[in-house]
Order: sequence, then structure tokens, then C-alpha cells
Amino acid sequence: MMPDQSQGACQAIEDAAAIGLVFSKKQFNGDIRESLKVFEEVRKPRATKVQAASARARENINERIGERSRADNVCRC
Repeated sequence: MMPDQSQGACQAIEDAAAIGLVFSKKQFNGDIRESLKVFEEVRKPRATKVQAASARARENINERIGERSRADNVCRC
């Protein structure tokens, strides 16, 4: 994780919450591999998006997480 958007601690908190959910008494069925697979499926897309935005921010200080995708959807008529 690049430090350019100060997201390391935020991602750690989100990871901890997701791990807590997949290993909770309500969700955990005893299969550690399956639970970690669910964790990865849930977390990887968001973490990848944050990491890419952070890397772009290294070159462009105005880059913000999610802003690029919103800007791409704006009609420039």
C-alpha cells in the first residue's frame, strides 16, 4: 500500500472487521480455508482500488479514491 492517501490504517481496520465477520460464531463453519477465501473475495476488490488510487496520487496530488470513476461517468456534452 502506497502512503500517498494515508489509507494503510483504514485498510487495516476494514481488514480486521472483515476477518471478525468471517470468523464470527454466526458465519464460521470450521473451514479456515473457506473463510479466508471469502475474506479475500470481499476485501481484494476494494483494497486493489484503494492501492491503485494511492499509486495515482503519487503522480497527481488531487487524486482521490473513487473520484476517477465518478469523473469518467460525467457527461461532457
